[in-house]
Amino acid sequence: MNKFIYWGPKEKFLKRYDLDKYYTFSELVKIVQKEEKTFELKGVETKTSENIGKIENLIIFSDEYSMVNEWVLSNLEAFLSRFDIDNVYIQNPPNNVYERISKNKECIEDKYKYLKINIKAVKEMNKEFSKNIIGQNDAKIKLINLLYSATFEFFDNKPLILMFYGPSGVGKTETAKFISSKIGGNIFRKQFSMFQNNEFANYLFGNKHTETSFAKDLLDRETNVILLDEFDKANSLFFSAFYQLFDEGIFIDKNYSVELKNSIIICTSNYETIEEIKENLGIPIYNRFDGFVHFEKFDEKACTQIIEKNYEKYLSYLSDEQKKILEEKDIKKLLLNNSKEFSNAREIDRIVRDVIVSILANKELNESE
Repeated sequence: MNKFIYWGPKEKFLKRYDLDKYYTFSELVKIVQKEEKTFELKGVETKTSENIGKIENLIIFSDEYSMVNEWVLSNLEAFLSRFDIDNVYIQNPPNNVYERISKNKECIEDKYKYLKINIKAVKEMNKEFSKNIIGQNDAKIKLINLLYSATFEFFDNKPLILMFYGPSGVGKTETAKFISSKIGGNIFRKQFSMFQNNEFANYLFGNKHTETSFAKDLLDRETNVILLDEFDKANSLFFSAFYQLFDEGIFIDKNYSVELKNSIIICTSNYETIEEIKENLGIPIYNRFDGFVHFEKFDEKACTQIIEKNYEKYLSYLSDEQKKILEEKDIKKLLLNNSKEFSNAREIDRIVRDVIVSILANKELNESE
């Protein structure tokens, strides 16, 4: 039985081996469940599953480990021996699976090579930043310099750790997504405000193998741009868990180990000053950031640009008749005249959408009565 271990996202895993026909681990588990009615497998008395014959290719996806008990994972080879299998392809195995299978001489490992930042990407970001991120020219200058520094050899194998700080809704998250779009792959994003302390501890340090974890999710990521949104919302007790990650690009929990070398790790917070960051996050984690990028509150010019951008976005979904209704009411001018009242991009987007919908609803629904 030949064994292949692949570290990387599912899409690249499938593309790497490009198999026309294969069984999945889930399908084998269902076969055993059906044959034995229960799935305890405490002693693996292995009656062979002859009803499906030879299996040329078996794939074990990373999201399938959670479907079986710990015993099966620890004795995976014994379980697989119930079947006549030529090749087994394993994506992002947990430690207890990897330690056993990797000792086998027939095991071949492969890793997805995540794209790293380069001069070409930095030039494109510098050229296109203001078209995508409005009203943050100072942030652009600081950020481009930091990204440029990461293209030098002295940054090899070390992640670039950045803190984006400033008021909510002024482009921090959108900037992280913009960076990822220029390097390649959908951004890996975790919003720390969504976790309570106990949930966060289990997610961060790993708990049962049936549960998701930070390390497991990182192994399945598509890009080397990592966004830890609202990093300041995490309890400071957990910051030490990020020390090795920020220093060396290595993260280890109870079940998984992952490398993020050459990655860009972006943390966001709503702090307004460096002093606030130092005071609230603490010096040990503060000193591990390579750079801090401040995002300003929008001025009137930026709000006007965002109104126009969102207005045109929603207009593109409308019929000519609906557009005419808005033109007759001069809705765009009405919105622009109130630009001083707005403070962030989310608010502007919501108000532009709501005004358009309200005008159209009032016109079209009243006419139908």
